[in-house]
Amino acid sequence: MAPSSFHKFPELPSEIQLQIWESSFRSPNAIPGGLHYIGLDHDGFPVPLDKTAKDEFRRPRSGCELEQGLWTACWDSRAAAMKHQQQQDVEFSCSSFGLTTLNFTLDKREWYHGRGPVSIIPPIDQGQRNNESQQQKIFICPSRDIFCVALNRAGRAVRRGNCYPLRVFNGLAFEFEASWNIKLSQNDSYYPIKKFPPSLAFMIRLVFEAAHTRDFTTPPIRLIDRNARWTNDDNTQPGLDTFYDCDHEYVEISMKPGSSSARIVCHSPVLEFFDHLDRLLEDKLQNLGAFRLGRGPKFVIRDCFSIIALRQNEAEAVNE
Repeated sequence: MAPSSFHKFPELPSEIQLQIWESSFRSPNAIPGGLHYIGLDHDGFPVPLDKTAKDEFRRPRSGCELEQGLWTACWDSRAAAMKHQQQQDVEFSCSSFGLTTLNFTLDKREWYHGRGPVSIIPPIDQGQRNNESQQQKIFICPSRDIFCVALNRAGRAVRRGNCYPLRVFNGLAFEFEASWNIKLSQNDSYYPIKKFPPSLAFMIRLVFEAAHTRDFTTPPIRLIDRNARWTNDDNTQPGLDTFYDCDHEYVEISMKPGSSSARIVCHSPVLEFFDHLDRLLEDKLQNLGAFRLGRGPKFVIRDCFSIIALRQNEAEAVNE
């Protein structure tokens, strides 16, 4: 576009500005899966993340916060947001679910399995007027979205290894830490598990939990790795599951062989992590759960994992 034909946004006619604001909103049904960040309470149940903690300001913001800025950008954007919200209220007025809080949604997520989007009320700021906070709503879709547990903010639940409550949640993810490889490389045995950092010990316990269960309906253990490079060997295959937070777009890549044409590129630290788990745990995990007498298929650690990688980290397909 030539410089002479470019108009700064404030210089555009007000009706065009309003159209631009209105086009910034999308129907929840048209949005791919969201990625939201949560914590765990002392009993191991998911809870909203405490964003007042200093280390949380460096964490990407949740996908459900994507449209929050449009409520506060200016008067016109807020007017567009309210108009959009009224349209959504009409759309969901005939549904069996409606406005709720994030706390309730996390606590009762199994109630929403298979359903569409629900609206949640953002936390009320100290200086925010109550009527404004009630008007401002954002959407999540429990049956489609994934929730990343911030293990560094999970406190006592991680130290105790309390992962039993997580069984009822199908859409949880955890952030991969490359430092886990250093700790695992320094040990020839996984026991005692408590010798490892809390986040790594928690992950090892999740693997044991998966080995005990061995149910094909058990959701995968999702690891978010923002440094992993990936490639798709066959772009003709159906698209990968896509998720977004407030800053990035992600794809989910199953580690089970043959389940996807996409794969993590060799020499990735997350693949080294699986090598360490195989070395320390594979023999032990064969004798757990219903298959402890050696009957049934071999338990393969990688089969119960999937990687959430940045869309922008896709590499060209090469022969490795």
